[in-house]
Amino acid sequence: MHLFNSNMLLALLMWAVGEAGARPVVPELMVDPQPAMATDATAPAVLRLSIQDALQGALTRAVVIQTQQLDVEQQQLQTEQARHEFLPQAVLSSQWERERTSATGAAATRGAIASGNLLSTWKLRSGTQLSLSEGRQYNRDGQAVPMAGPDATGTPNNNSRTSSLSLTQPLLRGAGGDVVLLNEHRAALALESARKGFLQTQRDVVLGGVVAYFGLEQAQQNVALAQAALKRAAEARSINEELLAAGRISRIALLQSDADAAQTELALMQSRQAENVARRQLLRVIGRYDLDADRTAVTLADSFISYLPMPSQGVGAAMQAALARRVDLELAADAVKAGQFGVIEADDGLRNQLDFYVRRDQSSDNGAGPTTRRSNIAVGLNYSIPLDKSAARVASSAARIALRKAELSRADLKRNARAEVSDALKNIEFAALQYRMAQRTAELARQRLAAEIEKTRAGRSSATDLSLAQDALNQTLSQETQAHFAIFMAQLELQRVSGTVLEQWHVASLAQDTGLPP
Repeated sequence: MHLFNSNMLLALLMWAVGEAGARPVVPELMVDPQPAMATDATAPAVLRLSIQDALQGALTRAVVIQTQQLDVEQQQLQTEQARHEFLPQAVLSSQWERERTSATGAAATRGAIASGNLLSTWKLRSGTQLSLSEGRQYNRDGQAVPMAGPDATGTPNNNSRTSSLSLTQPLLRGAGGDVVLLNEHRAALALESARKGFLQTQRDVVLGGVVAYFGLEQAQQNVALAQAALKRAAEARSINEELLAAGRISRIALLQSDADAAQTELALMQSRQAENVARRQLLRVIGRYDLDADRTAVTLADSFISYLPMPSQGVGAAMQAALARRVDLELAADAVKAGQFGVIEADDGLRNQLDFYVRRDQSSDNGAGPTTRRSNIAVGLNYSIPLDKSAARVASSAARIALRKAELSRADLKRNARAEVSDALKNIEFAALQYRMAQRTAELARQRLAAEIEKTRAGRSSATDLSLAQDALNQTLSQETQAHFAIFMAQLELQRVSGTVLEQWHVASLAQDTGLPP
């Protein structure tokens, strides 16, 4: 049944080929030119990209940069709001009411009262609080009328005016510049921490952009190595074909060459896939979502080789830079300051309340009779003792524990920073040594392959030995490339742990817009 179907299919194909050769091409079967125009419209794009363009694109388009910049701006507003505590505050209030008074067996009376009051307070940075109040009240009393009678028109018969000026100075709780300015200091510290965090985010984005940019170059180099390996496999197969034609090897020896070519083609396919992944990653990092990553050829204008060796740093200089510029250490120091502020606030909560005050009151009444004026000056002390301070003691203990934890964390970060800088410097030395060894190994592998090729041509080597020599060269070349790139990555790690990423790559900090020095 299968043989019948195969013969029938073959006959139909031969008949179709004969008919196609005998008949002219029908115009309706020709390819429409419109799809060709669409193909040209979707031709692969070419993007030439330098490292500076990539880094600026990453900083400009990174969402984390934009959101954190908004956080810094919001913190600036909160810091400015904290300063309003020491600006004069004023409240103006007014009231108007109409009242009706009645009693059993008496006529009802109606009246209206209008009042206005202005209260102004001003807190000084010494803790002294000034208060000024000014109030006026107008009373219009109506005449007594029957309940069912018409309203009588009243006449103003009582106007009063009061004013008060007071000064209050806390002597225990709430006294002292460290307590009075606590909110302002906390807001300024929060703003400084936000700016430092913003700077660290920029460093992370720049470092990620550098790794993505030169990671694509590394992937492209791996593709070139795989292509060169495939070319060597093809040359080895041609040598074996010549030996087979000369009768010096058997046909089965070509199987090794075919296996090598298949393995090399697989390695090339994997390298191209890795290149596609690296290209997509780079376009995402720089925020070029408008480009189709699979149809965009990225040409890199810079190579990491041109940045080797980078400006070297001694152990002392790198350590000093790390301790002075690392944001995590600065944030840890800010955490210690915040803990100190918490202790100050908790200790202030344990104090008793003792306030010294001076007050001057004035009032005047202008009624039906003569105007009366009164004035009063008072000086005194106000003292209060909370009988239960258990909550304040717990808060004070918690604040001291938090401060101690912040100090321990800061000390641990310092030790880790020193260790990371030391490890980074040692990794650079090891990577350089590894690269020199990889270069030497690759050179020996080249010599071995050349020798195996000569021996194979002379009939003194086998296809297996030639295949092993090719594999050794492919492996050593890959190791050489990886070792070269490892030096670059080790230097990037030193930049990260020493906080010099922006300076090394000549990128201006966006934190300048928020008042943070670069």
